[in-house]
Amino acid sequence: LGYPALAKEVNGFVRIGGTVDDLHGRGRLELHGVPVVDDLTSELSYSDQTITVDAANAPSFGGSLSASGKIDLRNRATLRGFTLSGKNLVLARLPIVGSALTGRGALEAHIGGPVGALEGGASLNLSNWSIAGDRYGDTTIVGELSTDGAMSVDADIVRAKVGRLELDAGLDATGSVEGDVKLGALPVSALLGLAGLDTRLAGGKLSSHLELSGTPDAPTATGAIAASRAWLGEAFFGGVDVQVKR
Repeated sequence: LGYPALAKEVNGFVRIGGTVDDLHGRGRLELHGVPVVDDLTSELSYSDQTITVDAANAPSFGGSLSASGKIDLRNRATLRGFTLSGKNLVLARLPIVGSALTGRGALEAHIGGPVGALEGGASLNLSNWSIAGDRYGDTTIVGELSTDGAMSVDADIVRAKVGRLELDAGLDATGSVEGDVKLGALPVSALLGLAGLDTRLAGGKLSSHLELSGTPDAPTATGAIAASRAWLGEAFFGGVDVQVKR
């Protein structure tokens, strides 16, 4: 039919009763070969044009994922009270992360509202984690989504040795970038590691406060950047101060 497969194999049962105008039912499904999570077990029921996911569990990413909530099918499909919880997740196994990121994570998320105008939030707690061997303190990353399409992410990332990255940024309802980013004596190598780049490209320490604007395709910033003992390749620059304007 042109849609991606939800699973390679489905086992379970569904019991249906009632009349054509008032159906109700309950079932338990075991799905195998599900994209990203692989195996998923779900207990669900249906009545009054509402699907209730009593429990959906998946042993994923070296830990576990669980979800529950309701899908109201009347008029516009609407999610009600949907929650997602992830425990003891191995960070290196998360999608689009890679083995350079080590440590464990815990995820809590909630989402609701009509499809196309969803709102919700999520928090990811990282513990005993590092990037390319560079260790960081316990970190909480918080994201929010509004019904008008605005979204934001807030993080305070503190390096175990020295250096800090504070991020409070997102997109407003029009799709424009807003927020700011602060660096406190953060080694350039650590910043390159966070970006997934070769940490041997450059060195030194960066401090900055930038106010973000523009669009995701053409972001802009205003503020100041200060670098100490900076070098790039074989060139040494020492101290550098840069004023950034839109």
